Amino acid sequence: MAAPQTLDRRSFLKGRTQLHVASAVVLARPGDEPAVRAELGRLRGVEVHAASNGRLVVVIEGDSSGDVGRLLAQLSAIRGVIAANLVYEEMMEQGRSAGDGS
Repeated sequence: MAAPQTLDRRSFLKGRTQLHVASAVVLARPGDEPAVRAELGRLRGVEVHAASNGRLVVVIEGDSSGDVGRLLAQLSAIRGVIAANLVYEEMMEQGRSAGDGS
């Protein structure tokens, strides 16, 4: 079983008790992948985990589903992006691990 998800002190002091984590696939125009990847790397809450042939797999973190949706919309608006599609989203609460059912 995975270790419980913990929040850092700053998040706790702000009252954050949950974390929304999502994955998405971003499709870049041919030749634009390096620029798209660089722009994705500048967005807070977005990490590129893999890239190949214009397809980039990203993880998005936010305080709510709304935050995830806003970031996904930002990804779609990046110059050179053809599409940004949500693949998975999960909400984790402080002190619980993903999928523990408690």
